[in-house]
Amino acid sequence: MPKNSAQIVLGIDPGTALCGYSILSKKGNKFLLINYGCI
Repeated sequence: MPKNSAQIVLGIDPGTALCGYSILSKKGNKFLLINYGCI
């Protein structure tokens, strides 16, 4: 993957009562939050 391309990262927290998620964009060593929430 080229160094100047961004990656999309999906984080999932299974939890006990709620399931949490986050969607991040990673470019180099920088992260940008796109969205987060609970299901």
